[in-house]
Amino acid sequence: MMKAIRLQLTDKAWDIHLQAWLNVQAKATKQQGKKIVPYYGSFDEFFKPQEEKAADIPEHKQKQKQNQLKALILQANTASGG
Repeated sequence: MMKAIRLQLTDKAWDIHLQAWLNVQAKATKQQGKKIVPYYGSFDEFFKPQEEKAADIPEHKQKQKQNQLKALILQANTASGG
């Protein structure tokens, strides 16, 4: 039981540290000429859920999906005379 509590506390600490890191990233700036501008112009540039989902998919599944997509593209190009 104590091990489970320690793991929960570790998970909570990880979440807190991740939030702090993301706060710093969200406030990041860069220099454009003489101006300092936000590094991320929009929320969509900062958070890309497609990449998050891709990280959860095993690599062999990603390759399988890419191969299926390539086959569909090839089939579409062949059917259209391309």
